[in-house]
Amino acid sequence: MAVEDKWRKLEPRFRKEWESKYSSWGMEWTQVREAFRFGWIAGHRPELRQRRWGEIERDLESHWYRPQMADELSSWDYIREAVREGFEKAKKLE
Repeated sequence: MAVEDKWRKLEPRFRKEWESKYSSWGMEWTQVREAFRFGWIAGHRPELRQRRWGEIERDLESHWYRPQMADELSSWDYIREAVREGFEKAKKLE
């Protein structure tokens, strides 16, 4: 199954898990969905799949989209956990 097909199938589950774990932090799924998906896709890349988060975090941070008028909600410090969760989920479910 292609990565995008897996994403569409599993996104409702990821959303539910995210909301039960992080909603008390004030981090709603709609705010972090793209960051989680970014990590999910990275976790499926062959060159990253066998690496640990600490080894690839800086690389992912440098590739994270930063709009010219970025706000706090798109900063790496805010979305880092969502990217990590997506990355780890991709590796576990592969």
